Amino acid sequence: MAPRNRVRVRFIVRPNFAGTNAWLALREDFSPEDAGDGAQRRELARRFASIQVWFSDLDDFDTASPAKIIARKAVGAGRLNPSYLRWAFETLFLFCRYGRKDGESKSWKLYYDAFLKADSEHDWLKDEAFRFIDALLTPREIEALLYPAVREFYAGFGAEKYLVTRSLERIAYRYSRVLPYEGYYHEVKDKARVVESFIRSRPEIRRYGSGGDSIEDAELAEMLAFYHAKGWIEEPLCLYRAASPLRLDKAFNVFVGKDRGALSAILAEGRTSVDEGCRAMRQASTPTAP
Repeated sequence: MAPRNRVRVRFIVRPNFAGTNAWLALREDFSPEDAGDGAQRRELARRFASIQVWFSDLDDFDTASPAKIIARKAVGAGRLNPSYLRWAFETLFLFCRYGRKDGESKSWKLYYDAFLKADSEHDWLKDEAFRFIDALLTPREIEALLYPAVREFYAGFGAEKYLVTRSLERIAYRYSRVLPYEGYYHEVKDKARVVESFIRSRPEIRRYGSGGDSIEDAELAEMLAFYHAKGWIEEPLCLYRAASPLRLDKAFNVFVGKDRGALSAILAEGRTSVDEGCRAMRQASTPTAP
């Protein structure tokens, strides 16, 4: 499915011909029209540094999707299971109707309901599936699944970071042991509603950011924009992980591919500048001996 709306952007780091390098783009209204490249980089670093709370997607945003690996390996089902074969045909239909990206999302929900959702009749199957997931998602394997420079990206700004995912608690927990999430919301059906509840419960928080790659993540970004328009929060910073620099969603204002290296480098530059400024201020305020 094509993005729901078109968006005009300025490339801070341009994509190569295949669109596979660490490109980075900002929505045109992110900074003033006459802002040069250096000013835009500084503004981006400043905006990230000011974020108090960050909400992150998991599958296909921070990492190659563990949900897809689980489905591909028929965890909890078995490839010859008639229910698994039925699910495979339903997945093919969903891909044809909704496109690969949205079809995968709906396909995972069907898989979870059929094979991983707890119920008394098949709990032994679930236990077996969970043992497989535990063995699959070791810290080393999770590191291998992370997209390039994701660790450096999270080290680049100091917000409270929360994972908001449709994935199982087992998956969310294991990733929270590797990435610096303060906590996680798992098996979430409505991400925007979860974040809305957070905003209402923490009125002292004014500066939010979010990241994702799906329609549900766009709805979360739109909800943040709604609360900004109401005056509850400052303008949010919303990061979109795009499959292609030609397929972007207007709900977001910062855009990257899988490789977060260019963005991480800008955040690191910003932190270095802030640290140097703080040192200079401390030195200036230190009295000298007579």
